[in-house]
Amino acid sequence: RSIWETRLWDGFIRCIKTLGPASHAVLLQLPVERLLEILNALPDMKPAFQTYLSQQSATVQSRYIGHF
Repeated sequence: RSIWETRLWDGFIRCIKTLGPASHAVLLQLPVERLLEILNALPDMKPAFQTYLSQQSATVQSRYIGHF
């Protein structure tokens, strides 16, 4: 679903903040633009997400080259 197109998007971002590192797998399912929007809204999450991303396969990492 495209939650970013609904009024629930702000609540989704709050849930991501509450879940912290447990939400990283969910974040990888978002389009890059929406992921960047969340990381800009929650800058404290960015370092932990980058660490998580570095532990993923090269295929997954390649989606984000140049965005971090």
